[in-house]
Amino acid sequence: MQATTSLPPVAKGRITRELSQLATSPPPGISCYAPFDNITYLHAQIQGPPDTPFASGIFLLSIQIPERYPFEPPKVRFLTRIHHPNIDLQGRICLDTLKTKPTGSWSPAVSLPSLLLTLRALMEKPNGDDGLVPETTHQFNTAYNEWYLQAKSMTEREATDVKLLEREEAVRNALNDENKEQQVQQKKSFKLKRTKVNRLSKRRDNVMDIDGGDEHDDDMNMESHCSTSSATGKRKSGELEVDEDLDIDQDRDTKFRRGL
Repeated sequence: MQATTSLPPVAKGRITRELSQLATSPPPGISCYAPFDNITYLHAQIQGPPDTPFASGIFLLSIQIPERYPFEPPKVRFLTRIHHPNIDLQGRICLDTLKTKPTGSWSPAVSLPSLLLTLRALMEKPNGDDGLVPETTHQFNTAYNEWYLQAKSMTEREATDVKLLEREEAVRNALNDENKEQQVQQKKSFKLKRTKVNRLSKRRDNVMDIDGGDEHDDDMNMESHCSTSSATGKRKSGELEVDEDLDIDQDRDTKFRRGL
């Protein structure tokens, strides 16, 4: 079950009209509503058809509306346990109308009210030739009276008003737990993203510090090199001046000797 889901305009418009139709003129023995103000997740109640082992019961169904509705059939499941050849104990239903072509017969022309009527008709007349539960199907086909009594007993035990309220409450609690889990996961995801951002920021700051340090070292090296070059230049200049003085002294000494 999904906690929150938005529908495209086509699906939203279609299911809104059908819910309005079900609210104003519901088919016999059928009601359908959104229990949590979320039109993607619906509940339906089907009164057991007369002259069947389900006659005394009220059966709760969940309906999940897909985004591609009505081009894709809704996912329907019995929340009330039922002893039926075409419905297993997990509430899964074997019905062609709930399957897309070519394996099924679903088409956009099928509306939610007509689908619920088809499900009620399946409760009234189980299909023993296309059973979902082998044991129940065999019992229905070979020991009908035994199947009837067992189906009636389960209906009296499971398809009551009290059980219906309990199941709706259980669904509500499950939905709340799912919402809480989603919130926890969102918080974890936010913290993880924030941690990554902080790490990247620190890494960038460290890189900038290293680059700044290298530039400072380069400046120091350049200053040192310039100082060394200047000192070397001065030293060479001084050496040239001394050499020139020696040359002058030597010339004077030579001239003096020639005069003698």
